[in-house]
Amino acid sequence: MGAGDRMRSGWRRTSSATVIASDAARRTWWVMADISVTSHRGACTSVFAGRPGGHADRSRSQAVGAHTPRRRPRWTAEQIARLVLVPLAVSFVLLLLFRPDGDDPDTRGVGASDTTAPEVSEPSGQTGPSEPEVPDLPPADLGAPPAALRAILGDGRLVLAGSAPDQGVVAAFVRRLEPVFGPGSVTVQVAQDDRVTGETLEIDLARSLPSPPDDASVESLLQTSTTVLEGLPEVTLVLTGHTDDVGTADTNLALSVAQAQVVANLLADRGVPRDRIEVAGAGETQPVAPNDTPEGRQANQRVDSSFVGVRHG
Repeated sequence: MGAGDRMRSGWRRTSSATVIASDAARRTWWVMADISVTSHRGACTSVFAGRPGGHADRSRSQAVGAHTPRRRPRWTAEQIARLVLVPLAVSFVLLLLFRPDGDDPDTRGVGASDTTAPEVSEPSGQTGPSEPEVPDLPPADLGAPPAALRAILGDGRLVLAGSAPDQGVVAAFVRRLEPVFGPGSVTVQVAQDDRVTGETLEIDLARSLPSPPDDASVESLLQTSTTVLEGLPEVTLVLTGHTDDVGTADTNLALSVAQAQVVANLLADRGVPRDRIEVAGAGETQPVAPNDTPEGRQANQRVDSSFVGVRHG
């Protein structure tokens, strides 16, 4: 073999070895690349398993050269129903809770419409307490002196007597007295007389206090005085003492004032204001029984009580 042949043979061997080495290197690279891709795909698959479009699927597509088109999500009938019906239900509930007309949804059916007008109570025509019923006043006896309007209080009831100029004055007094003594507590026995004014009224207690007074009579007068003085703040309690005809007139007059003062002190000690109590004495001039018997003289020794200055307006 010549030198040229040996050189050509050596070049062929060298080229063949180079090709073989290159082919081996190329095979080694693809094996390593496949191992790398496989390892990466396993890691991505373990992390993003079950997630379409994740890194694992993209790596797989790139590795095999495949291309999977992305599919758009499809709405199911249930999802569409939820999307449409849920906002409508929420709006309907809010409408029921915040109704502009203020109707109560608890007392109405769902979706019910109120087509009936609200009931409006008819006015009764009375704006205050009812007017007291006052009978027609009979005419007074013009041949007798005019009798002032007065009232007699006994057992919680009042009897209006005397004279008044008209029926309206009597009704005004009844309207003023009934709140103090109770509805229907006033009985009218009044005559019509233009000679009287009827501006004020005097209330006389039908029962007198004995002299000296006992505890029961003082307690009864105390209760009545408290009721009247609180209900009629313009009036004054007047206590008038009386005696029999034993002794001189001056002595009996002074004695009658002293008897009234005793009762006034007892009332004041139990809470009646002293400035609303007046005392007076009539002596022996107004007896209620004959003085020729012990019983008569005892009846004349008394203290009368009256409330003066009652006004109707």
